[in-house]
Amino acid sequence: MNDRPVINARSFTSGCSIARNATLNLVGQLVPMGVGLVTIPVLIKHLGTDRFAVITIVWMLIGYFSLFDMGLGRALTQLIAGKIGKDRYEDVAGIFWTSMSLILACSAAGALLFAMIASPLVHSILKVPLAFQHETESALYVTALSIPFVTLTSALIGVLTAYHRFDIINAIRIPMGTYSYAAPLAIIPFSNNLIPIIAALLIGRIITFGIHLHYCFKIAPDLRKRVVLETSIIKPLFRFGGWMTVSNILGPFMVYFDRFLIGAVISITAVAYYATPYEIITKLWMIPGALMNVLFPAFAANHAENPSHTAELFHRAVKYQLLGIFPLVFVIVAGAHQGIALWLGHTFADNSFRVLQWLAIGVFINCLAQVPFSFLQGVGKPDITSKLHIAELLLYIPALWFLVKAAGINGAALAWTGRVAVDSVLLFYATRRSFTSRSGVSLTTGICAIAAIACLVGIVVLPQWDVSFAIFAVMLIALMTAGWKLLLSVNERSYLVGKLSALKSAK
Repeated sequence: MNDRPVINARSFTSGCSIARNATLNLVGQLVPMGVGLVTIPVLIKHLGTDRFAVITIVWMLIGYFSLFDMGLGRALTQLIAGKIGKDRYEDVAGIFWTSMSLILACSAAGALLFAMIASPLVHSILKVPLAFQHETESALYVTALSIPFVTLTSALIGVLTAYHRFDIINAIRIPMGTYSYAAPLAIIPFSNNLIPIIAALLIGRIITFGIHLHYCFKIAPDLRKRVVLETSIIKPLFRFGGWMTVSNILGPFMVYFDRFLIGAVISITAVAYYATPYEIITKLWMIPGALMNVLFPAFAANHAENPSHTAELFHRAVKYQLLGIFPLVFVIVAGAHQGIALWLGHTFADNSFRVLQWLAIGVFINCLAQVPFSFLQGVGKPDITSKLHIAELLLYIPALWFLVKAAGINGAALAWTGRVAVDSVLLFYATRRSFTSRSGVSLTTGICAIAAIACLVGIVVLPQWDVSFAIFAVMLIALMTAGWKLLLSVNERSYLVGKLSALKSAK
């Protein structure tokens, strides 16, 4: 068809294309995060710790229940990317409308389930203060209405991802992500009640859905012209999506269950002390997320045609993540108490800094693990990640319960980090078996990653490491110099030096 987009799937893996799209994704997440850093202290001050804790749980629940798309959103991206790679655009409309119809049905069921558990969640499970239990319950009912819009929007983003339109994705993400933080702030002068705050967030999600749908129709006019359902693809969708659903349910469950356990065993206030550093440090996921959103459709479209090049992409992704994220995590772990005290005060810092340190180590490990996770799903092997999650769940829940009882929120952070460490090892092992010619990660890269993790753990557990920032700065420079020499080839170092020189000249 004359008006369909023309895309060269091989261009997905060009260095310039990956760098440009990853940068767009990173900027699209950094701007809303900056707004969040400014607004969160104001929200805590005016809403109080308990009400803010409820909002963090609402943010988490929306993300969790929106995954009741039965894995079809990720399957939609993978299938469309595969069709684009084979230049079979005529099949896209059937995949799109069949997937969207199924996702709508599944997300509506998720919203209904959410509404059904709202009351027992507030009155029986979480230790919500009696004074605003009714307010919290009503806010959760409003939250339930958001789930279909969030889920369908995620699927639409998947369509744009398959077409590599990261410019559109982030042009929408920046203002709407900013709105998610700014809307509660705008309501506070008039009311600190949770219901209008959550209602404002619902309006934002409806608008976001409409904008994404408009642009999907714009870049792929066939979607608007050919509204068709293809029953023949339902089985492939659910075959891929079924395993994705296992990961979608168990993965976030293991990520977020600690908050429920803390709220049930300790207090809702303790949730705020735990969830706030969690929300801070997990913003680092935007870095691997920016890159993995680009590489996922690239893996799907190119692995079968060029496995050796895909392996090289995999290795580069791991070592660039290691070099890019480690210095950030090092600074966060070394300055955890001072940073939280400066941002939220000494009381918050005294309760949360150790949580931030352990979670930072876990997030660093998890950032590396996102490369094999995206690879396995991109090449059509979601069953591997799902089976790993099932095995991990059996060990994680009792370990979490024991550590929360023994060490409170610090124990919860330690359990979370231990789980992602095990998950990372298993994912890299599974990925190595998926490559036929090479492992995808060199021995040098693996040793450097282990050394980096050991260094971070040492800062936390060794009392004598409580030293000046000057010493930490020297250590960081030494470690990054070693990584520069060991991990990057001569050509890579020359390329980066050239780019830095070009930037200086431009200034």
